[in-house]
Amino acid sequence: MFDKFIEFITEDTRFHDPNDPTTNSKDKPRGQLITLEKSQDKHSKMLTVEICENNSILDLGSCISASGAWAIEQGAMSYTGIEKSKHNYDIAVKNLKKYFSPSMWTVHNTSIMEWFFDNQQSYDIVLAGGILYSHEDQIYFLKECAKRTKKYLIIESFDVYPFDTDIPMSMYKPINLMFSGKPAMIRCSNIPFIDMVLSPLGFKLKTKILYPKSHRFMVVYQL
Repeated sequence: MFDKFIEFITEDTRFHDPNDPTTNSKDKPRGQLITLEKSQDKHSKMLTVEICENNSILDLGSCISASGAWAIEQGAMSYTGIEKSKHNYDIAVKNLKKYFSPSMWTVHNTSIMEWFFDNQQSYDIVLAGGILYSHEDQIYFLKECAKRTKKYLIIESFDVYPFDTDIPMSMYKPINLMFSGKPAMIRCSNIPFIDMVLSPLGFKLKTKILYPKSHRFMVVYQL
């Protein structure tokens, strides 16, 4: 589907084209490597028609709003993106204006915590893709996401080691930062940890997809 609006992939600073040495490098990646094929595969499992159709979506850490383009194309009623980076925000607004009616979407250039403080509105779908590990107090972050979720809470994040444990775990892991490519330590939590927080709030795990090569996972919780 992204071939309809390829800019949502190619204008991401993490985009990798093996035939273009100026794009993101596998040897020294800036954040997660993004390709058209990987993005298509991830979104087809994460934001299905069943989940998107006629629903409102809040995208936390929305980057350049590729998930917003996908969700609207899948029949979402409305899309709201929250993105702290002015660079990403500007690209998102430019491309959303190009392809979709302004009545379908809005993007806010602010941090997630500032948004949480100022806004209590609930959405059918809350998406937290690649953003859980940027928050030190992850129990608080998950509970704030849960407060704003009416139907589905979707989380995509780094896993911890060992990957097959049933024990809730949260630990620091090294990554390369998105814009600079510099190394940093981030807090990562596993699926049992997320379960520990969300299950008492009435959420049930609907979908779990593991990406062993990249040590990542995607989960869909239903309320």
